[in-house]
This record gives sequence, structure tokens and C-alpha cells, in this order.
Amino acid sequence: MENHGNNIANLEARNSAMRQTMDSLLSTFRQKQEEIREVQEQAAQANAEVTSRDGLVTVRVGSTGTVEQIVLAPTAFSRSTPEKLSRTLTEVIQQAGDQVRQQVSDLFAPLHRGVPDLPDLVEGAPSLRTPGTLPEPPPERAERAEGGPAPSPSTSRGGVPPNVGGAPLTSRGRPEDDDEDDTGGSVMRGGRW
Repeated sequence: MENHGNNIANLEARNSAMRQTMDSLLSTFRQKQEEIREVQEQAAQANAEVTSRDGLVTVRVGSTGTVEQIVLAPTAFSRSTPEKLSRTLTEVIQQAGDQVRQQVSDLFAPLHRGVPDLPDLVEGAPSLRTPGTLPEPPPERAERAEGGPAPSPSTSRGGVPPNVGGAPLTSRGRPEDDDEDDTGGSVMRGGRW
């Protein structure tokens, strides 16, 4: 009887420890939710303004990477060619977009600290932090993704219909006790499949 009492006490202690762990996880989750909300608000206000080295082009990009404003110096057309001005515009827009992405990334970076990544929780799972780390799909899925044939749900291996009823099959792959006769019971003319 004493052993039974020890088992119950051990179970209660483990249950209490698990409850404390879950309470701690829920508290951390709620705290992270609030932090994410605050960071999202800050990220929505992010922007970058970049001016070209020659001072002819200034571009402002918003938090989503959308160009909000382009300012050309009054002398831009007299001091530059259309081709050079086009290249400069492209470079300045890219630089401003890079700056905004970096700002947003820097805002979200602290949220990852102390939070386990998917591979930490599930062995072999892809990382959610590192883009492009998804595992290769199994060969069957890869064929379908490349436009290869997908197996029909109504057939099994080799394209033969599954033997659902379990009766012995004839040479045509139909159950022996099939009520249709082989000469005229087919829906096709001439009694052939």
C-alpha cells in the first residue's frame, strides 16, 4: 500500500511540474504576442530615403518596399543621360528597399531570441528562421510537381482497380462472382471493355 501512495505522490508532483511548465509557456506566449503587435506597429512606420551620390535622384520607400516618392534634381536632365538616370533611379530604389528590409528585420530579430525553432521541437523539420531550408519532396510528389502522372485514387498499383469486395479476380481484373457476363454486360458496344 505504501508503494501505491508513493506512485500517487510522484504522479501528483509530475503533474504539478507539468502544470507550472504549461503556465510558463502560456505566459511567454502571451508576452510574445504583445511584443509582436508592438513590433508590427513599428515596422509599419519604417521607411528609407536614399539620395544618389551625384545628388540627382532621391527616393523614399515605405515599409512594404513600395516607392512613395521620387525627387529629381532640377538639373537632372541636363547633367545626365536618360540611360544613366535610369540606372541611377534603379540603384537608389534598390538601396532604399534594402534599407527598409534591414530595418524591419532588425525590429523582428529580438523576437526570435529564446524561442525554439521547429527543428528544436520536431526532428528533421525545416527551419522557420532560415529561408530555403525546406527538405526535398519525396520522389512521388516531385514527379507530380513537375507535371508527371499522379496516381488515380480509384486504382491501385499498375492501374488495376482495387479489389474492394475481396472476391477472387478473373484474368480481366474483375471479381469472379461479378453478375455481368463477359459478352454483353458491358456498357461499351460489343461486350468488350
